[in-house]
Amino acid sequence: MLPEHVHKYLEEGILAFAWYPEEDVLAILRALAKVSPDPGMDIYEFMGRTLARTNLGGVYAHLLRPGDPGGSLRLTSIIWGLYHDTGREVVVESGDNSVVTEISGYDHPSRETCGVVVGWNAELAVMAGGKNVKAVHKECVLDGASTCRFEVIWTL
Repeated sequence: MLPEHVHKYLEEGILAFAWYPEEDVLAILRALAKVSPDPGMDIYEFMGRTLARTNLGGVYAHLLRPGDPGGSLRLTSIIWGLYHDTGREVVVESGDNSVVTEISGYDHPSRETCGVVVGWNAELAVMAGGKNVKAVHKECVLDGASTCRFEVIWTL
């Protein structure tokens, strides 16, 4: 189930603050999705939420702006660069209770990664104080769009 080229992580472990090859991350996410119990939502969104809670509750806590989901989400360009060596995520629209981001130039697009981004962005907004948070993947390069576009809306 787990491709042999990623077995090394079973012995070495995985660090929240380290960078790993995109292909390895995707292989691990896919294997986890096969053995994880149904979380009651898209499994990759669930993984994104879990990763956000773990990493933003620890090593990257300084990237949260308590009481300011929009301010926290505006830091996505920094956060994207911590985990990916291609592409960038930038805020293209921002309102009082919403943020729209786009990912462009990413060499490894996948439905799984898009699901993780939805979950990460949603959980980041929750951790920053957003209520009734809704995150959606509006457009995707895998469907012919020029960028992957994500919208997060919330109340305070």
